[in-house]
Order: sequence, then structure tokens, then C-alpha cells
Amino acid sequence: MEVLIWPLLVAAALLFVASGLLAARVGRVLAVLAAASGLVAVALAIALGAPPLTLSLPFPLGRLTLGLDPLSAAFLLPVLVVPALGAVYASGYFPADHRAARRTAIAFGLLPAAMIGVVVARDAFALLVAWELMALAAFFAISADDDQPAVRASSWVYLVATHLGTLALIAAFAVLSGHTGTLELAPAAGLPPATTAAVAALFLVGFGVKAGVVPLHLWLPGAHANAPSHVSAVMSGVVLKMGVYGLLRAATLLPDLPQEAGATLLALGALGAVGGAALAAAQSDLKRLLAYSSVDNLAIILMGVGLALYGRAAGHPDLTTLGLAGAVLHVWNHALFKPLMFFVAGSVIHATGTRDLDRLGGAARALPRTARASFAGAISLAGLPPLNGFIGELFIYVGLFRAAQIERWPALAAPALAITGALALLAMVKLHGAVFLGAARDPAHAAHPHEPRAMTAPMTALALACAAAVLAAPLYVPWLAEVVAVLAPGSDTAALTAVPVLTVSLTLAGLAATGLAVALAARRLTRGRSRAAVGTWGCGYAAPTARIQYTASSLSDMATQLLRPFTWPRRAAPELTAALPAPAAFSEATPDPVLDRLVAPAAARAGRVLPRLRSFQHGRVQAYLLYILVALVALLLGV
Repeated sequence: MEVLIWPLLVAAALLFVASGLLAARVGRVLAVLAAASGLVAVALAIALGAPPLTLSLPFPLGRLTLGLDPLSAAFLLPVLVVPALGAVYASGYFPADHRAARRTAIAFGLLPAAMIGVVVARDAFALLVAWELMALAAFFAISADDDQPAVRASSWVYLVATHLGTLALIAAFAVLSGHTGTLELAPAAGLPPATTAAVAALFLVGFGVKAGVVPLHLWLPGAHANAPSHVSAVMSGVVLKMGVYGLLRAATLLPDLPQEAGATLLALGALGAVGGAALAAAQSDLKRLLAYSSVDNLAIILMGVGLALYGRAAGHPDLTTLGLAGAVLHVWNHALFKPLMFFVAGSVIHATGTRDLDRLGGAARALPRTARASFAGAISLAGLPPLNGFIGELFIYVGLFRAAQIERWPALAAPALAITGALALLAMVKLHGAVFLGAARDPAHAAHPHEPRAMTAPMTALALACAAAVLAAPLYVPWLAEVVAVLAPGSDTAALTAVPVLTVSLTLAGLAATGLAVALAARRLTRGRSRAAVGTWGCGYAAPTARIQYTASSLSDMATQLLRPFTWPRRAAPELTAALPAPAAFSEATPDPVLDRLVAPAAARAGRVLPRLRSFQHGRVQAYLLYILVALVALLLGV
């Protein structure tokens, strides 16, 4: 059976590519077949329990080495499932006559194929080739509406950021291969501490850019917000995870990482989780809110990775097990509820024509299935039981409390995780309430019925998966021991039993069943009774209007002001001094603190200074040769 694994994976990659080349209806069938083929390969690899599979292929520049181990299998699951659901969703969401429909479809099909290559690559050359294909495919998928200035700007920011990250990866692999003499992704023990630190820093930048690690996340909000919703779902649900996979794979190459490496990731994760959740709660743009929510969820995953690396370096295998198990579980769970919420956003945008939360409202009447899916996704995203968002965080919490018994400083990350959960809950209450409850705040953007089956079917499947993931946790959590063993062979996998997953799952299932039974009983008891429709309390207004409702911005205003060090809002508020003040305007925006407050002003200043250097580009070849000579002499002196 092992011989079938590689043909099935190759078939999955080719079918994904073909799904983008053919018509939408045929393409979604091929995408589903691609996912099925890949999932069978992963299931065989898991069921057989075979040692890591490797495959070497001849190539003009050498040999490409591919491999499949439990860590690769864990990340292949979202790579296969989410793009297939996105292809089905796109057939009802993305118009076939769109000016960039063909280009976007091709890029969307190439994207999962490239990610399969990233996950199975076992040498630096193969990894970088697949990494670049993934980056370019994502760029063309993001820039579908490139006739809009905001889309062009965000897609170019993404392209620049991802290529800066790729340059860091090239430098890291160059330094690493210079010491090991090979490009294969194998553990490099015995490196000098300075070399280990340099390579680790380069890997953190290279993979951290893709993972949206704060402060390297500057491309993420704009790209996720301005891409088509099915592209945003795959970017957030899967592409960001490739950065996490890269960090974990890099950790297997550097077995001598010190405790400071894990502490750094833990600190960055805590900062990013609180900052991302605060920025999400402050947004009035539906998709930017979800984008910043991705920043905080990836930061939670990073906290798990940092805890695992700290435990490996400190000689506490239980911390490694709990941290990595929590990180992988949150990778899976985030790959379920975040694409679900982006699909919900796409349905709302189609039905209302806007993504401004301050103009939305009352959409549940026109979009009942979307509203139910949003409710399930919001509970999961907020990390609330009984759905799946809390499972990974539970493992990380247990790991942090154990780490606090060894040293006090890891305990600081636990309050950060708790604050993140509270802010995530605020953001989800704001999103679901502003979009689906009450009445439309702007009649021009009142929702009209628009729920094609191609769009609601993926949402329903993901919502059900968010519930099933909790009940099935006792079945797949033990397998995480094999994933942990890739990062740290000989780890204390018995620590997985320290988290009462079965008890929690059964308890939550019982609570959910009890609530459902009560709801059904109440419905049966009230069936057939006459009901009177009366107006709600109007707060003293004889004829209340939709404008009296809280807007999304006003709902989160207090939290936004309390978290000004993270959000840095821009507010233009009038001073109302007269007894009968004249009409005035109020506006508030929450720009990205890194891109809009730091990078963009610095780039603008550089744009005013750098043109002065054009005097060195005058067309005289002799001067250019002199520049090269001076650079070579400087490099020789430096060496």
C-alpha cells in the first residue's frame, strides 16, 4: 500500500492545477477529487505507521528530495481540504465573466499544488521552488480586482514582503549548507552558537513574514481584506500555516536551539495575540476584522511553538508535547473556523454590496443559513465551548501552567492568552451582532436573499466540522505523539493524557444535547399557540429608526480607547459646545500600527531622499566597473 502514497499525492497536485485551467463546474469537481486523492494518501501514511517516506527525482540542477512524515501529514490536511471547499464556494461566489476570472482560477488551482510541494520538500532547492510558486500564485489570486487602487497597493505590499522573506530563507539555507555541505533538510548538530543564532533569526524572518508574526504581519490585513473571499479563506486558513510549518521544520534542522529561542517566540506570540485581537475588535471593516483575527490566532499558534522549543531546550519533554500539540490542534481548528468566517463575509458582501460594519444590520432575515454558519464560526473563533476553537488553547494553557512551576516568566503568557480570548469574544459579538441582528443601519445596503447552494454547502460543512472536531478529539489527539516525535524524538507523549480531552468532549456534548433537547421541547410546547407581534421598547422614542441602534464602532469604542497603545486609532470628533450645535461629522479609523504608522512614512521619506542617488547611474561603463571593484574589495576586507 505504501507504493500508492506518492502517486496519490502527485495526482492531487495535478488535479488542483487542472481545476484552475478548466471551467468552474468541472474545476470544482476536480478540486474535490484532488482533495480526496490527497486525503487517501495521508490516511494511508497515518494508518501504515511506516517510517518517513522519501523520494528522489532527477532534475537538471541536481536531485529533488521529497518526504512524508507525521509533521508533513498534519499540515497536508488543511492544504487539501480548504482549497477544495474554496473551489466549490467560488463557483457560486466569483462571477465567471469577471475580467480576471481566468487568471484568478489558474492561480487558485496552482496555490494548493505549490503548498503540497512545500510540505513534502526535503531539500532546500525543492522547498524554495515550491515556496516561490506559492508566493506568486497567492499574488495573482489576491490581485483579482486590480482595477481598484487599494487592491493594487495591498497586493504589491504582499509581493514585496514575501520576497523579502524569501531572501531571508535563501540566506539561511546558504549559511546552513555552508556548514553542513548539503542542501538536504537534515538536522545540523554541532553548529557554533553564533551560526545557530544567525540561522534561527533568518528563519524567523523568512517564515515569520508568511505566518504573519507581529511585527512582520504588515502585508496581511490589506491582502486578506481586498482579495476575493474564497482566496482570503485559503490565505488565512492554509497559506499562513505554511509559515508555521516552516518554523517547525527549521526547528528540526537546528536541534541545539537555546531556551532563548523558545522564549522569544513565546514573547512574540503573546504580544501578537493581544495586539491582533485588539486591532480586530477596533475594525469597522468586516474582512479587516477577520484579517486581524488571523494575526492573533497565528500568534496563539506561535505561543505553542515557543513553549515546545523552550521545553526541548530546557529538558522538559512534557512542555514540548503540550506546546506542539496545542499548536497543531490550533492549526487544524483555525483552518476550519476562519475559512468559514471568510465564506460568511463573502455571502454578506454579495447580498449587501458593502463590508462596512457600521452600515450593515438585520441580515439574518435574508441570509438565515449564513447567519447560522456565522454563529457557529463566531463561537469557535472566540475560543468558546462547545465548539473546537478552545481545544488547542486548552493544551497551551496546561503547558504554560506547567512551565510556570519551573520558571515564573512563562506564567506571563497565560494572562495574555486570556486577554486575547476576551477581545476575540468582543470582536465576534461585534461582527455577528452588527451584521445579522437588529435592522439595516443603511437602507441602501439592506441584505437581499443571496444564498446559492454552492456557497452555503461549504459553510455548512465547516460549521459541522467545528462541532465534530470536539467530539472526535479523543480519536486524533493520541496521534499527535508522532508529530511531536518529529520535532523532539523521545518526548514525554504521556503528557497528552494530562489534558482531559475525553472528559471535556463528553461534558460539552452532553451540554449541547441538553440545550438542543430543551429548545426542541420548548418549540413543541408552543406549537399551535397564537402569537402577538408587538414592538420592542423604543427607549422613549415614539418612532425609533434604525439609526438609533449601536453601530459596530460604538460597540467597541470603550475597548478601543482602553487599548490605544495597541490600536493607535485616528479620530476626528467635533466639539459640541453650543446648546443647539450645528451638524457635524465624526470619523474614526484604526490603521495598521506597523505598515501605516512606521513603514509607510519611512518609505515616503526614503522616496524623497533616494532619487538623489540617481546621479551615480549615468551610463558610463567604466564607472560601473569601478563600483564593482570597490564592492569586491570591501567584501574581501570584510571576509
